[in-house]
Amino acid sequence: MKTCFLLLSVLLLLVTIPQQVDAQKEPKTGKVDIQNLEATQCPTDSNAHAYFIFDYGKADFDYMAKNVRTNEAGSSQTGFQLHFNRHFRIKILDNEGFDYANIEIPLYQGDKDDELSQLKAYTYNLENGKVVKDKLSNKDVMTEETSEHWNTVKFALPNVKAGSIIEVDYTIRTTHFFNLRTWYFQRDIPILNSDFTAIIPEYFHYNKTLRGYYPVKFDQDNRQQKLTINVHQQARGRLVDEARYTSSFNYTEHIYHYTADSIPAFPKEKFLRTEENYISKVEFELEYVKFPQEPIHYVTSTWANVDKDLTDNQYFGKQLNSAGYIRDAAEELKQSGVEGMQMLDLAFEYIKRHVAWNGTRSKYINATLNKAFKEGSGNCADVNLNLVRLLRELGFKSYPVVLSTQDNGIIHPSHPSISSFNYVVAMVLSNGKAYLMDATDRDAEINLLPIRCLNDKGRIIGDVQDKWINLMNYQPFTMTSSILMMMDSTATISGQANMNLKGYGAYEFRKAIRKYDSPADFIKAMDDKNKLQDVDGIKVKGLDTLYHNLNLTYKFTDNELSSNPGDMLYFNPVVIPYFENNPFKLDKREYPVEFDHPYHIQQVQTYRLPANYQLQEAPKSVKMVLPNNEAQFVFQVQNLGGNLIVSSSLNINKSVFLPSEYESLKKFFQMMIDKQHELVVLKHI
Repeated sequence: MKTCFLLLSVLLLLVTIPQQVDAQKEPKTGKVDIQNLEATQCPTDSNAHAYFIFDYGKADFDYMAKNVRTNEAGSSQTGFQLHFNRHFRIKILDNEGFDYANIEIPLYQGDKDDELSQLKAYTYNLENGKVVKDKLSNKDVMTEETSEHWNTVKFALPNVKAGSIIEVDYTIRTTHFFNLRTWYFQRDIPILNSDFTAIIPEYFHYNKTLRGYYPVKFDQDNRQQKLTINVHQQARGRLVDEARYTSSFNYTEHIYHYTADSIPAFPKEKFLRTEENYISKVEFELEYVKFPQEPIHYVTSTWANVDKDLTDNQYFGKQLNSAGYIRDAAEELKQSGVEGMQMLDLAFEYIKRHVAWNGTRSKYINATLNKAFKEGSGNCADVNLNLVRLLRELGFKSYPVVLSTQDNGIIHPSHPSISSFNYVVAMVLSNGKAYLMDATDRDAEINLLPIRCLNDKGRIIGDVQDKWINLMNYQPFTMTSSILMMMDSTATISGQANMNLKGYGAYEFRKAIRKYDSPADFIKAMDDKNKLQDVDGIKVKGLDTLYHNLNLTYKFTDNELSSNPGDMLYFNPVVIPYFENNPFKLDKREYPVEFDHPYHIQQVQTYRLPANYQLQEAPKSVKMVLPNNEAQFVFQVQNLGGNLIVSSSLNINKSVFLPSEYESLKKFFQMMIDKQHELVVLKHI
């Protein structure tokens, strides 16, 4: 009897009867107000091309097996499900808003896949004073595998026009309780009303984090809920008689309600790694599950546990214990006779050539390191864990470093979580220095990671004292350019340019040049105002040679720099400024300015003036410096024996500028750009 009582107690703890909770009145799906269809402008933003009329969401838990047979183990396996419902309407104001009628719904794929259910979607139009409704057809809904653990349901709403309203209502059912989805109060178009409710049984404890700069109202309430279960106890020989039980008891349900009204579109501007770090949203992270008379099951605990979980994982740390498959490669490299950094370079380039990246980001390998190595391709973990394994075989102290890429958001050290990481690179410790490597990128160098990896800090998995490593500021973007120009009496300018780049300057220019059919096309693309004509004599050195500077030289004529009214000649002495326009447009920026790396840019332009002209007026030299030398711009003009020398240098020495520093940075850039647009005036003699 004691056994039956314990069985019943456990089953009772896993059962809930859901009760509908409406925090506020939600519009009924399938019917819209004609006033919204008649609207021609967003009430809160006259420049918007589309806006959310409302965006409602609710997450709650339901227990699926309300009748349990004690001899069916599977019946207790189908217990709690997390249901996430979203219901929204978007007003499409003009043709530029049509893209918002293309809907994507991500679904997690694991031991049990997320399930999309109750999908309803409509387009509403006003025709001859009447509302016309078009329903989404099931045949227009498709599912696409978008990454290792995610599929995406995609569809486009039918018959969308300027003035349409689209409506989408769906529910996602999942047993992945860690995946209580983030709710976004702010998106890239305005939202008139956003409302989200999470209803969570006391057994599940989530860390809840509000982020962003837009204010969100929050209310919390508790209520008693009733658990009910029908148990059919099957007879088991002489020890257990057949019996039926119906039992119930109360438990606490926590209700978290969030609302926000008249939310502006997230203001997009350059030099932001991802809006995920700053957009207004609420995140839920499952910390632990605790049932009465059961021990706590921690899902998120400490960073030490994260390290141990990765070290013990068969798709991560355990793969590094076997090296037989890669010993031949190590012996081949040893035959070169080199040591130290030269051997490190050889091993790095060897993995680049032998294991190609398939474009998938993951902290876990796909199958085994041996398989990826033999097949010659894999995800980023396959590539870089093979590099770690090879480096260890060569005698280096090498460790994997897990990180979050820029578009995945920043890691929060106070919230230990394996799921925050989506990428892995390799590291070597030698003579007290750390060397980071990513063999997925042909242009990456030692301590020059791909831009996607430059996102604050990564975590070292292994026996080291300092577990966090800075991913930033290892190498700056360095560019030095010189241009020698001849100016004739007709104001035509011909010149020869020499551009030398290293660090991230060489890295970014290598990638940019390869995107074009020829270096000439690349140079013309750099010239935003199409001032340069007849570009020829192009030479590129170091395009495919890493650890060396990239050098670009070319000749050109210029028809737009100068004008020649009467006896005066005017020209802009800065041919191709690195910043043509101010990248900072907002009156106020509520999130930081994030540069991927420091900038060191020097430009020298020498003009040989025509003999029949003399210098009448030139821009004045200037030096601008932000506090603590965080940024510096120097502009100098010299007239030396008929040669006009215009030199400028820009140094940005800090990666992150806070919102409080935005105004001074914006003015700094504007003054720099204004100075580079000042004219030189020559007078005919």
